[in-house]
Amino acid sequence: MPDRRPMNTRFALLGALLGALLALGFAAAPRAQSQPVRGGVRVGASLAQVQGGTFSGPKFGLAATLFGRVALSEPFAVQPELRYVRKGGGGAEDEIEDDLPLGTFDATGAAQLRAQDVRIDGSVYPDFVEGALLARYALAGRDGGWDGSLYAGPYAGVRVGSNAEADVSGRFIVRTENQGEVFNDRIDDSAAGLVERIDQAAALLPGDAELPPIENPLASDDLFERFDYGLAAGGDVTVPLAGRRFLLGLRYELGLRDLLNQDSDAVQSAKQLLDAIDDFPQGGSGLEGRTSTLTVEMGVLF
Repeated sequence: MPDRRPMNTRFALLGALLGALLALGFAAAPRAQSQPVRGGVRVGASLAQVQGGTFSGPKFGLAATLFGRVALSEPFAVQPELRYVRKGGGGAEDEIEDDLPLGTFDATGAAQLRAQDVRIDGSVYPDFVEGALLARYALAGRDGGWDGSLYAGPYAGVRVGSNAEADVSGRFIVRTENQGEVFNDRIDDSAAGLVERIDQAAALLPGDAELPPIENPLASDDLFERFDYGLAAGGDVTVPLAGRRFLLGLRYELGLRDLLNQDSDAVQSAKQLLDAIDDFPQGGSGLEGRTSTLTVEMGVLF
C-alpha cells in the first residue's frame, strides 16, 4: 500500500493551523451585528464522487475553509475563500472473468492467463487547495438571532497531494500450450503487491520470454492533473451562542475538468488493460476523473 506518512504530516499541520484560528476567533472581542467586512473559518467532512466512469462510489474526506465577507448593497455580499478539500471516489467491480494472452514462447508454446471471480476494489483521492469568489445573498433572519444565506460562484484549485490504491482478489490460472496448467492460485493483494508478484514470477519464465517492465500505475505522480476548476453552491445558517456567531452549512462543488491525466503512461496503460477485459463494458473510456463533492461544515464568524 502507498506510504501515507507525508499525508498524515499535512493533516497534522492543517489541524494545528485550524486550531489556532479557532482559538483566535474565541478570543476576539465581541462583534457588532452588522459589519461591511467580516471573516471566518469552517471545517467539515466531504463526500466526493467521480461522475460516472469505472469507479464512481463515494469517498469520505476532510475540508477546511478560510473565508471573508464583503458587504455590497443589502442583501448582497462577495465571499472570497481559500479552501482545502479532498476529492476523488472509489468503488469495486465484481465477478470479473476473462482470458488474457501472455505470448508464445519456444519452451511452452502459447501461454494464457485466466482470471476467475476477480474483484477489484479501488479508490483515488487527490487533495486540492482552492480559491473561490462567490456571490452571497442573505435570507431573512431575526434581529440579534439566527440568519441564513445562499451563495454560488466559480472556484479554481491546485493539487497539493494525491493517493490511489486498489485491492485485487480472485483466482488466477496460467496455462501453456506444451505444459498445460503451470499456475493456479487465489491471490488477495494490493495493486503494488500484485506487481511485486509478477516481477518475481517473471524470473521463472523460459529464457526466450521477456516481459516488459511492469509498474504500479497507481503510484505514478502524473496520474492526476495539477489544476482543477468548477462551480460551487451552498448555504448556511448563522446562530449566536456565547457571544459568538456560529454557522452550519451545506456546500456542493461540481468539477468541470477531468482530473485524471489522460495523456500519462499510467492512465494509458490502465485503459489498455480495461479494454482487454470483457467484464468492463465501458472499457478504458470509463476512466474519468471529473468529481462532485458534497460537504457538511461548521465554523465561526469573526
